[in-house]
Amino acid sequence: MTSRQKAGLFIVLVGIYLLVLNIYPNLGQYLRNILSWPVILILLGSYLVFSKK
Repeated sequence: MTSRQKAGLFIVLVGIYLLVLNIYPNLGQYLRNILSWPVILILLGSYLVFSKK
């Protein structure tokens, strides 16, 4: 696994974590209005993992 793939995987995991916090507001009420950030992080991470040079 290259460093680019590791970075992409990290971004995807952070995005999923933030999305879960957004879906279940009791886990993080301070993040309930930022649905766009987790989606952006998941898409960016997916791009880094699956894109070819």
